[in-house]
Parts: sequence; structure tokens; C-alpha cells
Amino acid sequence: GDACGILTAMGGGNGAGIGSAKDKMSGRISIHGGNILALGGNGGAGIGCGDNGGDGGVITIAGGTVVAQGGGLGENGCGAGIGGGNASAGGTITITDGKVTATGGTGDWPYLSGAGIGGGTYAPGGLISISGGTIFATRGASTAQDIGAGAESPEIGTNTFVGGSIKTSADAVLGAPVDAASHAAYLLVVSNAVDGTNNISMSLTNMQTGAVYSYAGAGHGDGDLNLYLYLPAGDYPTDSAEMLGFFVNANGASGSMTHNPSDWTDEQRTISALNVHGEAKVLTLIHPLGTYADGFRIEGADIVGENSWNWSTIPHTTDVNGDITVYTN
Repeated sequence: GDACGILTAMGGGNGAGIGSAKDKMSGRISIHGGNILALGGNGGAGIGCGDNGGDGGVITIAGGTVVAQGGGLGENGCGAGIGGGNASAGGTITITDGKVTATGGTGDWPYLSGAGIGGGTYAPGGLISISGGTIFATRGASTAQDIGAGAESPEIGTNTFVGGSIKTSADAVLGAPVDAASHAAYLLVVSNAVDGTNNISMSLTNMQTGAVYSYAGAGHGDGDLNLYLYLPAGDYPTDSAEMLGFFVNANGASGSMTHNPSDWTDEQRTISALNVHGEAKVLTLIHPLGTYADGFRIEGADIVGENSWNWSTIPHTTDVNGDITVYTN
């Protein structure tokens, strides 16, 4: 836990703050608590491998407060905050808990910067998995990724996000994040989720898949009361007097849904296509987050009840099974 002590580690020459020296691959690094400050030497990662070290090895962070800064320009590039040094991939990085701040290295030539978490200059991000904690990742410059590859790298790596609050400086995550089932995950910002002081514990369940995404902590601090969750598309109900829950769409759009449908965007209040059985003459709308008497619309349909429509007035087709597809816009 945080009572484990304080450690400040500075990479000498072109070495990592915590990890290997120049031209050496890092081994296994595990952090389970304490207050850790790791500063990479020139071209070295804050935590991982040194300049031209191959990759960051196997890095596990399971608690504590960790600040990692990648080293500036080494032989010809910079290190990641956590992961690879210059010309070195991120390796295997697993974060399950803790408050983690990782910043990629930069120098006089910003186009040769390192990732916040992932690869150094010229290198991919590696295998990055985040299942908990409060993470803030910042790339050294816009040529790198907050989480993923360093500058000048054509390779991507794999990012698996299944928990925690994952904040980035520019939403720059190269290699679309996925969940544990390899479904694409999209950013949902939960506004005013914390009070800036007290720890909270929250979980959201995808109504379509049953997958659970959780967070425990006090948030990011510095006046930021939001949480940054990466969720697959679906509906996420909450037990709240203020809102029904959250939605995440496959196009990346996300947000909250209040109890008043008139507050919703047209996208949430309009059905684009749905299937009905041929014997059905009336559609009754039941939204995944609840049933409503008003506020919805099915374009082109005749309303026959508070939340029911006659589908036969809408353009439709019938397949070989007799099922009808109704097109509403």
C-alpha cells in the first residue's frame, strides 16, 4: 500500500529510471505500493528499459502512487514514461490499481518523442492491459501516442482496457482499445463522478453483454472531477435519481440519459431500423433503459397509443421467413 515508503529513481546515462541500462532489455518489474518517482536518463524509459534496450520487459503496477517520466533525446530518440526506451517497444505492461502518471520523453526535436505508456521513439506500444487504477498518460509530443506507439513507429501494439479511469492528454490511443472479449472500447466521460477528496467505488454493467466495468479511487485530482472509462457499445443503467444511465455507440458517441426523453439527442429518440413478426400490427417501444410514454418517435408511422405505432404505414420488406424489417428513416 501507500505506506510502503518513498522511492526516487533516476536513470544514469542512457538508462531507465527503474529497469535496465542502455542496450539492455528489462526483466520483470512489479510495483505494489509506495510513492514512486522514476526519471529516465537520456533515451531511457521512466520505468522499463534503457536506450535501445529492445523492449520494456514485463511491467506490473498493482498499487501505490507512481510518477514516471521518459528520458529526453538519447542517441536518436526518447523514452516512454512506462515501457520502452528509445528504439524499444513497450513490452508487456499491466496496470491493475494505483494512481499512475506517465509522461513520454521529448527533447530539442519533438518529433522524436516517446509515448506516455508504451513505446519509445521508433517503437510500438507492446501489450498494454489496464483493469483498474487512476491513470494519466501524456505523450512527449504530438508525434507519439499517449498510450501506444512512440514517434515514427508504423506498428501499433494491443491496448486492452477493462477497468479504471484512463485519462490521456489528447485522446491519443494508437490501436483502438478493446475489452477482454476483444470488442472495441470507446471513451465515456462521466462528469462530476467524484468530489475530489473521497474514494468512490462504482461499476457499470453492459445490458447487452453482461460485462462489468469498474473503478475504485478518488479520481484524478487537480480539480478534475470526471472519470474516463473505456466501454464497448451498449447501454449502462445506473440507480440514480438524476439519470437512467449511460450509452456508448459503435460510432464512438457516448453520454448520459436523463429521465426526460426530451433531453435526449435525436439519435437516442429515433429508431433507424427494427424487426417485427409478420402477424404484429403494432409496435410497442421498450428502450433498454426503460419504457416511456412519450418523447420517442418512429418517423413515418401512425401513432396508435402513447408509445405504440402502426408499422404497416412505414416502408418495409418481408424475408423468406415472413419476418418484416421496418425502415423508419
